[in-house]
Amino acid sequence: KGSREVDIVTLSHAGRGLPCKILRMAATGILPSDAMSPWQVPPGVRTVEQAIHWAAGVLDGHALSYGHGTDNSFDDAAALVFHAGAYDHAEAAVVYPRVLPKAAADRLATLLERRVVDRLPSAYLTGRTWFAGLEMRCGPGVLVPRSPLAELIVQGFRPFLRPERLRRIVDVGTGSG
Repeated sequence: KGSREVDIVTLSHAGRGLPCKILRMAATGILPSDAMSPWQVPPGVRTVEQAIHWAAGVLDGHALSYGHGTDNSFDDAAALVFHAGAYDHAEAAVVYPRVLPKAAADRLATLLERRVVDRLPSAYLTGRTWFAGLEMRCGPGVLVPRSPLAELIVQGFRPFLRPERLRRIVDVGTGSG
């Protein structure tokens, strides 16, 4: 069934000490049964917190862009892990020490692969994002809400505007329909 030649490269995921093997088969696409996908959560990663740190390391190793709902690899990883496990972000303190179930780890592997290979923002992969403290649905058909002015928006543009004096507001070009 073709070549069984394998190159093995071990990465250390941004110094977090969680090695991952990347295997390349010569023109066959067939991996040995004991081969681990680079997206598969390693056996030593057991808890939600460990999965977030491991996933952040994976993301760090792929020169991704942030600012589409999250602004760093750790927050991006947390969004993917919480989505994969169907966890509530408001319960983070309780969720972090929990064991990540295999089904959630498998979903996380798929999400990580799509985030890295397809370069999709985590907001598109999870279908939700947060802006100015509000959770909202988000998908590829809209721009991910983001702004360096988020704090100003939350404060009602005070002290620059007096909301009681506004008569009209025009929402132009926001991209969210």
